Amino acid sequence: MPEPADPTFCRHQADDCKRLAALALNESGRKEFADMAEAWLELAVKIEADQMLVDELDAIGRQEMDNKR
Repeated sequence: MPEPADPTFCRHQADDCKRLAALALNESGRKEFADMAEAWLELAVKIEADQMLVDELDAIGRQEMDNKR
């Protein structure tokens, strides 16, 4: 099972929630699953932004190490 910090995993979870929303028997259930889908998508975007920041910081750290050599 992929780690929850994987944006692809989050997007799959969102897709599952969307499918469940379509199958819900009432409006309340549809809304709950639709809201969960949106939350998973927001998490995926945040994880991607965090990963980009970590990558940038890693590149800066490598550059600083190279400059010290």
